[in-house]
Amino acid sequence: TQLHATQLLALSAACVHPMIPPDVIEPLVKSIANRFVNDRSEPDSITIGINTIREMCKRQPLAMNAPLLSDLVEYKGQRGDKGVVMAARALIQLYRDVYPELLPAKYQG
Repeated sequence: TQLHATQLLALSAACVHPMIPPDVIEPLVKSIANRFVNDRSEPDSITIGINTIREMCKRQPLAMNAPLLSDLVEYKGQRGDKGVVMAARALIQLYRDVYPELLPAKYQG
């Protein structure tokens, strides 16, 4: 159910810490992006997915790769749902602070 999925995503984000190698976390980040953050998903699912990925990457920024980050930040321009836009902006701000080289040039600030 949706409640269980949200709890599992929160637990996944809480379990990430800087001592976990990025290559262990990257498949989980990709899986969350593929299942929750896509054009066929509901806006609430996209928001939850981006926010979960942001929380994971806040704890281990190297778990993100440039192509996936580029896809995720494009949700900043999505019309109709403020939650998705705010989640994408928060992800952009995180990477501006911790690893700006990974962001597409127009978002580096």
